Amino acid sequence: MVSMNAADYQRTLERGIFYRINLPIKKPGAYQLRTAVRDQATNKVGAANQFIEVPDLKKVPLALSGIMLRGVNAPSVEQPEPTTAGENAAQHGEGRVEESDAQANAVVRRFRAGQVIEYGYLIYNAGLERVTRRPQLETQLRLYRDGQKVYEGRSLPMETANQADVGRLVAGGTMRLGSVLVPGDYDLQVIIRDLANKEKPRLVTQWIDFEIIK
Repeated sequence: MVSMNAADYQRTLERGIFYRINLPIKKPGAYQLRTAVRDQATNKVGAANQFIEVPDLKKVPLALSGIMLRGVNAPSVEQPEPTTAGENAAQHGEGRVEESDAQANAVVRRFRAGQVIEYGYLIYNAGLERVTRRPQLETQLRLYRDGQKVYEGRSLPMETANQADVGRLVAGGTMRLGSVLVPGDYDLQVIIRDLANKEKPRLVTQWIDFEIIK
């Protein structure tokens, strides 16, 4: 249940309500997540749904989680550098969330050209290099509009020395959207190359859609 005072109500009219809930999933497979909200004053109900695929990590040699994407106020970023940004984002509790930007948050994902965005994801089951016994990964970003590639970043080595759980690596970074990008629907692709086994390098990719507005 969410209650609010007059000031909260006015802010809600402008921004909406953002609410986070943790929902553990015990078995791999395809799921449809549904949520509903009822207004006690009017008994009106709103609902939404989202399809989710949970990989079987016992059978998949290399896997990526879904991508978290949101706008941030950040200094100029020339190239998207892999970092551990997003680790805290994976550990929030449940409850109402205050968002400074009602459009550029991880749910709505509506950004402006030239805006800095933050992305985060998890890498599961990375291989270990024989000598160092550490993962040897490269990350790359690509941006598409209407199926056409409009940006391709360099393949960059991922630093994992400060992460203890090599089976569940936290990754992500920031990038600035090009100021010349026109409004419309876009897709961000994350590519991970696992080079620990030189004879059998592995590749996995994940996508997330967003919109650029005027």
